[in-house]
Amino acid sequence: MQIDKLVVGPFQVNSYLLFWDDGQGAALVDPGDDAARIIRAVGKRSVSHIFLTHAHIDHIGAVAELQRCFKAQVVLDERELPLLQNAGRQAAMFGLPAPESFLPDQYAQDNGLFSFAGETLQVLSTPGHSPGGLSFLVGDRVFTGDALFYDSIGRTDLPGASAMVLLHSIQTRLFILPGHTQVFPGHGPSTTIDRERRCNPFF
Repeated sequence: MQIDKLVVGPFQVNSYLLFWDDGQGAALVDPGDDAARIIRAVGKRSVSHIFLTHAHIDHIGAVAELQRCFKAQVVLDERELPLLQNAGRQAAMFGLPAPESFLPDQYAQDNGLFSFAGETLQVLSTPGHSPGGLSFLVGDRVFTGDALFYDSIGRTDLPGASAMVLLHSIQTRLFILPGHTQVFPGHGPSTTIDRERRCNPFF
């Protein structure tokens, strides 16, 4: 699997393009903005799924256009629906236009599996930054959204967030992964599970 990272939008979100080894298939994680740029990066590949770690506006801004363009299945935790339904209000808080609305095609289940060209993506429930936050594990790489960052964790001063829940999610769902597992967060540089277990000041 090849991973391409595009940093998009005013919040500098890491949007990830996952290109499967068959050379044709692809999936997206958190396409937060700049739909045209993402479409160019995908090229002629077929995008089957758009995986959303959560429904804050900086992570969903390009979803509607990409869902329509690729006819891709949007996967989200059902607990994120209130955030999704209030996307316009979220945007107004930052003086931004509301993102185009969309509906998920599939609600993710904890430990749910998706198979692509010899790769398996596993859904990990990691709430705390938001009520239904998810991480996605593919082999020895995990996409953590705004749960776990290099030397930090996600904000917990937002509606529906909980510091206690987030710390528990990280300790019981992410820190149990092998230390060499690469962490691809929603903002900032990538890291590893071992490094964050040893160096993250929140732990």
